[in-house]
Amino acid sequence: MMHPKLFLFFVAVVFGCLSVRAQTQTVQQDKNDTGIAEDTVPKGKNLIHFNVVSMLFREPELHYERLFYDGRIGLKPYFSYFLFDHEDIRGRRTRNYCGGLAAHIYLVEAPGFKFFMGAGVEVGFYTNERIIVNPPAAVPFDLTQRNERYTFYYGKMGVLLEPFRYYNLGLNLNLGSRQNRRLTNRDNFVHPTVEMMSIFRF
Repeated sequence: MMHPKLFLFFVAVVFGCLSVRAQTQTVQQDKNDTGIAEDTVPKGKNLIHFNVVSMLFREPELHYERLFYDGRIGLKPYFSYFLFDHEDIRGRRTRNYCGGLAAHIYLVEAPGFKFFMGAGVEVGFYTNERIIVNPPAAVPFDLTQRNERYTFYYGKMGVLLEPFRYYNLGLNLNLGSRQNRRLTNRDNFVHPTVEMMSIFRF
């Protein structure tokens, strides 16, 4: 059965798509009534991104991007929340929260297409609960819990596709250094991520 929060998220996306369709039809009707070409109307500078890849891992990710300087520069804060508890073979359950800020510079622009490069930083917090099996002990199951956090500094590049005025698509590649911080040690490693974005624009 679908989780209630995930169901509400999908309902919001569906209503958003219907709203975009209605707005597109309104603009088309206005163009027919006034004779003004739609391409002469500036596109919106506010973009709401939904990361499709993160949804596959049950971790909805919401981004807001604001464009400046005729759409050449974008600033994008974002937030993610892990909806479900997760159990692996070791009995670990994780709740994850993260947020970050990215900056985009749109270097190449063509009709319906933009290429950008940028950089960002992300900070996340999560709780691990481990069930340790220890048969010789009086209590065979020992539940331990620890809080951890990470920092992710990355560069990025990607494309913004603009097939419709109020609905866009994005594909981004992020590559950088991630540091996991625990009570006793820190782990650093190269961390690549891929983002496929469903974007509502206004």
